[in-house]
Amino acid sequence: MLATAIIVFREVLEAALIVGIVLAASRGVSRRGAWVGGGIGAGILGAMAVAGYAARAGLDVSTYSSQLGPTLTPEIAGKSFVELATNSQLAGSFMLTAGGLAPAP
Repeated sequence: MLATAIIVFREVLEAALIVGIVLAASRGVSRRGAWVGGGIGAGILGAMAVAGYAARAGLDVSTYSSQLGPTLTPEIAGKSFVELATNSQLAGSFMLTAGGLAPAP
């Protein structure tokens, strides 16, 4: 029980740190509170949707998530955006996948 409480505390602290960084970085943006609040709400709704689909399939969240395939990370997205911005050889449409950029079908 204590281990679970410590993990929850750590995750809440991490989320608060990220929200604080986003609020500090978006200081000059008008209505930043609404944008950040909307992002927090979308994240909560997304987590609830994943948990709901997992429960419907009779699986726990980690098992259900592992069946979805590789995860698109911020690092992969950042590298892909930099590649699009700096590589003049790229032309056409692309999809951003967990493996990086892929030509759009």
